[in-house]
Amino acid sequence: MRVALVQMTAIRNDKTANLDKMESFIEKASEDNASIVCFPEVSISGYSKQDPQQVAEAIDGPSVQRLSLLAEKFNISILAGLIEKYQNQFYITHVVIKPSAEVDAYRKNHLGAREKKTFTQGTSLPVFQNNKSGVKTKFGLGICYDLHYPELVTSLAVQGARIVFAPHAVPIGGTRRLSIWDKFMPARAYDNGVYLLACNLVGHDGKKHFGGGMGVWNPKGECIFKCSEEKEIIMILDLDMDVFNRKQNEDKTIGFLKDRHVKMYLGSEGFVVGSEKTG
Repeated sequence: MRVALVQMTAIRNDKTANLDKMESFIEKASEDNASIVCFPEVSISGYSKQDPQQVAEAIDGPSVQRLSLLAEKFNISILAGLIEKYQNQFYITHVVIKPSAEVDAYRKNHLGAREKKTFTQGTSLPVFQNNKSGVKTKFGLGICYDLHYPELVTSLAVQGARIVFAPHAVPIGGTRRLSIWDKFMPARAYDNGVYLLACNLVGHDGKKHFGGGMGVWNPKGECIFKCSEEKEIIMILDLDMDVFNRKQNEDKTIGFLKDRHVKMYLGSEGFVVGSEKTG
């Protein structure tokens, strides 16, 4: 399965410029026959906690409508981030836009201390399906801070996700970003038997500098791609999905989840799984 990861600069409060840039990356990903292209956190609107009202829009707003047309035109699924407004609340949201014009969404579940002052946390962990070129693959999303919580990736994996995309908006440098990811991303991939793909904003957004960083870990927890260059870039990657069809005794990294003793360590707590209710 061929996927594309994008590291880009998202200018704060300039959705038109950001969408123009995203269109060029989408076209490139399509030319290289990628099934999915994933952009960083809040790639549409840029990252701002101060005045979300200025750039926030509904899931069916003009930005997503434009991306829907591009998904259909270039026959590719687009994962893109925006600040969503829904019923007078604001969410850090990543939309999943398919060539069929179907639009789904994931709302960031884990918010940092400063984000909590502005945004509302999500309440579900939906899993999505990609069907391009006959490859039926389930995938999920975790946004930035989400990935520090092991239960999130596990919750996606037990629903059948084989790929987890992790879009970020982190200001630290790319080299340091990769060194931090190396502490926990391999475990998220290995323990749950999934591919984990992370990308970050890069460059100056008008007020803050973002450090970039991209990384991909396979179901064995091995890093099969990393980029610490602080520049805009698109990475096209082929994922070997046959690994999920091998028998347990051929690849012992797959299958841990079936032996979980859930009631013992989760009790009555847990996430609500299924699609996000966006109205």
